[in-house]
Amino acid sequence: MRRAILVVFMLGLLSACATPLLEAQVGQRVLIRNGFEVPPGKLLLVDDMSVDCVIASEVFNEQEFNKVGVEATAYLRIVYPLDACPEAPESFGGGNCPSQDYVVGTGAARGLTALFIQPGSPDRRVLRVGAGREMNVFAGGRAKLFGVCQGVLVNIINSFITAGSGRLVDPP
Repeated sequence: MRRAILVVFMLGLLSACATPLLEAQVGQRVLIRNGFEVPPGKLLLVDDMSVDCVIASEVFNEQEFNKVGVEATAYLRIVYPLDACPEAPESFGGGNCPSQDYVVGTGAARGLTALFIQPGSPDRRVLRVGAGREMNVFAGGRAKLFGVCQGVLVNIINSFITAGSGRLVDPP
């Protein structure tokens, strides 16, 4: 019985002492929105991400639109300025630093009434779809994060990060 109490006491003591060490490793929690810029000298560890796509359909018939709907793939795009690029300029021929794209997911909507109709010839029905998931992605200092969407038979009007979360840590 005494050994069991001693073990429980020691485990409690160890966990109480380990908590500050774990908090130091976790880093500062941040909310990520479209255009988030990682502070210089920090590393952003992305934990989860949600991207929304505002889409105008290329299907013009209303009955057909209700069947087909809209669908788009949402991406997290990480963009670095040239002087903070993680790749050597000679590896991509100078110019702009290549962006890094990570798939967040596919958003789809079918059988829904359009949010609004974009006037024109022909009129286009507009919907907003989104995708989100847990991620294990990192971005270095001065990187900017954006939501980007791509689809077939759709016209992407806008795309953006609705919400994401991550942790700012010191690079190793």
